Amino acid sequence: MIDTDMLETAACRDKAPRPALDYDRVTGAIRASEAIETGAYLGRLTLPRFTVDAGDDITLLSIAGPVRIERTVRALQPGRAGTPLFVTDADGNVFPIELANADEGTSR
Repeated sequence: MIDTDMLETAACRDKAPRPALDYDRVTGAIRASEAIETGAYLGRLTLPRFTVDAGDDITLLSIAGPVRIERTVRALQPGRAGTPLFVTDADGNVFPIELANADEGTSR
């Protein structure tokens, strides 16, 4: 998986050869389909922004009619809004959630 920490900004090159990259629709990640040498030009990329890192505490919000329950859970993997994410609660239970609003640190 290609992450923004692995990249540097470079001037555009019209005819530079580019390595083969694949887009994973499930995770929204860009993956290399072949080994990429350090410093290789990748062309223009738009990478997903992961707004929750593994180990981050987030607020899980559960709503049923007029009842609203909030509790803190810990992310077990990086995630971004609209994607599934495994979390663990204070009792050690592991379960998936959909990250609804990562910028505010809340989910449903």
